Amino acid sequence: MAEMNEVREARSPPAAPEQPMEEDEDRIRELARLCYDEGIFTGSIDPGEMTINGHEATFRVKARIDQTKVKWLKNHTVTMIFREGARFLPKKVKDDAVRAYEDDRLQDGAFEATTFRKARVKVESPNVVSYVAKSTQVEDWLMMKGRDEVMLGTTKCVLEFKPWVTQAQLREQRRQEEEANFWVVVVQVSLGAMLYSEAQVSKAIGPVIRAHHQNRIGRIRL
Repeated sequence: MAEMNEVREARSPPAAPEQPMEEDEDRIRELARLCYDEGIFTGSIDPGEMTINGHEATFRVKARIDQTKVKWLKNHTVTMIFREGARFLPKKVKDDAVRAYEDDRLQDGAFEATTFRKARVKVESPNVVSYVAKSTQVEDWLMMKGRDEVMLGTTKCVLEFKPWVTQAQLREQRRQEEEANFWVVVVQVSLGAMLYSEAQVSKAIGPVIRAHHQNRIGRIRL
């Protein structure tokens, strides 16, 4: 039995070494930069504690690693909020609206065209876009503006520029907006029903405060 125990102990794999990344915030910041700035992903970061439920895997990431990531994003990212009718613009138009600010600064000579690099744009929700600036000049300029209005075709695009918000903050902001606004989305309305759509919504749900019509999609705010 003693020999069997010795064999089993010899076959047992050694304990995995503790990942050093919690102790090395510089490394975490560099991994964050590579991910959000360069688009390079890594498998060497601690993925967190995993829980399996059927076919789903849920991870609880380590607080210190996540806090370092959040700090990096807050230092490099601007949250752009599309207000009024601009919230329903297609993703491509939102991207174009954001890029227009970069193009304006390049054209007026504020940024050196040969060294300037376009930022990463991520649509977080129908009216929220995260702009991961590769130049602190762009980030500082947008934060100083705070708010802007531009015309995209016939649509007035109202934007607000704020520091980057976490997913928890975004959910809370969305909850507050949903409490204050109720939207009815009318998609692909037939010609025969178009004439009555707003009046019928008003009678079924309540008075219409504002309506936005874009191509074949109508959105009514109550």
